[in-house]
Amino acid sequence: MPLTPERILMVRRYAMNFDGIDDYVNCGNVQSFNILTAEAWVNIYENSHGFIVGQVSPRWTYGWWIRKVDISSGNRIGFGIAKGIDWSYTEISLNSSPQDRLWHHYVGVFDGRIMYGYRDGALVSSITPTTPTPQQIGPVYLGYNNVDNRYFKGLIAVVRIYNRALSSYEIVWNYRHPNDPVKDGLVLWLQAHPDNVKDIDNDGILEWIDLSGYNNHGKIYGAVLTKVVKDSIAVSPSKRILSVVE
Repeated sequence: MPLTPERILMVRRYAMNFDGIDDYVNCGNVQSFNILTAEAWVNIYENSHGFIVGQVSPRWTYGWWIRKVDISSGNRIGFGIAKGIDWSYTEISLNSSPQDRLWHHYVGVFDGRIMYGYRDGALVSSITPTTPTPQQIGPVYLGYNNVDNRYFKGLIAVVRIYNRALSSYEIVWNYRHPNDPVKDGLVLWLQAHPDNVKDIDNDGILEWIDLSGYNNHGKIYGAVLTKVVKDSIAVSPSKRILSVVE
């Protein structure tokens, strides 16, 4: 039975800003596995057709993704997997109206048999795919659809990938505790914060540091770390000044 939808008004302090033109993050070849969970905190600005997070071979032959599809294709967020001949893939909708300028938590799960899609902690769809068992080949991209050469426009604050299928309880936990996620099976954990963006290999290109311990750091090309919530300004309380009486 699907969980009852709930809404946690989550405002991220920092996020990576993608301009929809040429910005992306390349995380390299993440550990290969056939069962997975992909998770992201996202705030979408405009129509785009790029991956929020994804890894597929040319022509969608193998792989998986969470992507934004533009209005001409249904204006939705989709979770998909692919394996087989060209263009043989299965995708399920996670949201039919994603451009509300709010933060949303999207999760796609494939347990080796069934695909599950979650939005904001609630199961919204499940299906037995016609193209089971995705395979990891090539790098994981954020903000870039490496098949259609299209880009995502919006903010991405958190991306996590697991080499196993998270349970509904674990997904709700991650939704309610975005800074203290489930660690078992975690192979990629990118969280937007100034401490997590640095040039660790001194090649002149900033990396988005992987907190999972697997060193799947993302090379940042064009995307910009942005402070979403401004610092508060301390204002001294007003004082009443008494006039001097002579």
